[in-house]
Amino acid sequence: MYLVHVSVRPRRGGTVLSPSVAGLIALACADQDGFEHVTVHADALPHPVLGFYLLADSLAEAETSADALWRHVALSVPELRDWELVRAEVPLLRPEAES
Repeated sequence: MYLVHVSVRPRRGGTVLSPSVAGLIALACADQDGFEHVTVHADALPHPVLGFYLLADSLAEAETSADALWRHVALSVPELRDWELVRAEVPLLRPEAES
C-alpha cells in the first residue's frame, strides 16, 4: 500500500477546502481500482493535501493512480470543481524524523 499526497490549489482566491470533503471523495472512489482510504489536510502548506492510500504494484503506479483518482473526483465531487492539481507524489520521509 502506498500513501500518495495530492496537492491542490484553488482556482480562485478565498476558496476553502473543507476536511469533511474526505467522505465525499471516499464515496466517489469506492469502486475505483486500488483505492483504500483518503484523508484531507486542508491546512497543509503551501497547498492543501489529499492523502490517497492506494494498493499498487509500484510507486510510479501509485502516483499515476492518484492522479487519475484526482481527475475523477474533480469532476464528480462538486466541492472540488474549483480546485486544481498541483502534484501527486509519494512523500519522502527522513528516517531520523520518525519517533
